[in-house]
Amino acid sequence: MYITRLAAAAARAFGMLGGVLQPVITSITSANQNSLTVNWTNKSTTNQILVYVNNVLNATIAANSTSGTITSLTCNTTYQISLAYNFGGTPGPRTNNQSATVTPLANGTYLSQYCSGCDLIYSYSNGSCGTYTTNQGFNGSTCCPLQVAGVAYADTAVCGYYGCSAYVLMHVDGPVGGTDASAGLCYSGSAFAGYYYNAGNYYIYGGVCNQSADLTLYLYRSYPNQISGSWNIGCVQSCGYYSYGGYGVYIN
Repeated sequence: MYITRLAAAAARAFGMLGGVLQPVITSITSANQNSLTVNWTNKSTTNQILVYVNNVLNATIAANSTSGTITSLTCNTTYQISLAYNFGGTPGPRTNNQSATVTPLANGTYLSQYCSGCDLIYSYSNGSCGTYTTNQGFNGSTCCPLQVAGVAYADTAVCGYYGCSAYVLMHVDGPVGGTDASAGLCYSGSAFAGYYYNAGNYYIYGGVCNQSADLTLYLYRSYPNQISGSWNIGCVQSCGYYSYGGYGVYIN
């Protein structure tokens, strides 16, 4: 009798009912009009949780987890959800099915975003399981980032070709669907002057160079009008090849 009582107490301590170890579903909520979030209380910290949808295994969740999201469901549809523990590849007994319905979100609820060319598109719920989109316009930082591929001072042959006492080269990898840009800025004795127009509406230009300050190169986006990035490089007023470590810098 004493041993039987001890076994019963141990079973209760480990969440076992009639010798069955199961997680306990505490809530199921609809999210994003195509998914359900399941929350449960764990009775085991070492066994994975098996999630069943309409009596078919849908997902295996890491041990000791207390929630999971079931995706790719159909809006305005009711599903039967149950859980079980995974005992070394063998499913344990499942909990009783609980019904949950995927419901639409309120009209105007933000869902997601994506890029169309360089434009940023927002997607919203229309309140009846569908969606609609709005174009947020040009968004260079999200949809069309640029990348500095390198900056170098030109060698004497390039300087002589352009008639410059010093020359700066810079190459930029173009935005998505755009073209690359290479800037050449000529030093004429008081400033580096010049710019390069890129098909993606980008200009590269420089500023004044003197002995006490670095030369700053700018990338300027003509639509919308804004500076996209700038780089300070050593100020060199005579020709000779120098490389600059600007490779791999992303511009917002």
